[in-house]
Amino acid sequence: MIPPRAKKNVTMRGGMPFARFKLIAAAFAVFAAAEAHAYIDPGAGAAIITAVLGAIGAIGYTARAWADKIKQFFARGKTNATPGENSGETAGAGEAETPGENKEP
Repeated sequence: MIPPRAKKNVTMRGGMPFARFKLIAAAFAVFAAAEAHAYIDPGAGAAIITAVLGAIGAIGYTARAWADKIKQFFARGKTNATPGENSGETAGAGEAETPGENKEP
């Protein structure tokens, strides 16, 4: 078995790991932001809420579609015959038994 390669620790000149530097820079950018003298009216708030709810719905629909495709992939070999299907039962009430037969009103 070949041992996995050791990940090289990328550092900056002062010795601080680059990942830690990015984390500190991102925290500084978030918490040191100046005041934004802006106004969001109710229409913009409603649009934001609608966009968020639409995104949640799209994610849910996509997840369900993928789940159905995965289920169909694993159920390919199985038969999904329902009881009564292909069992020789006669047509139910009001159904024509032959293609040329007329139904009674």
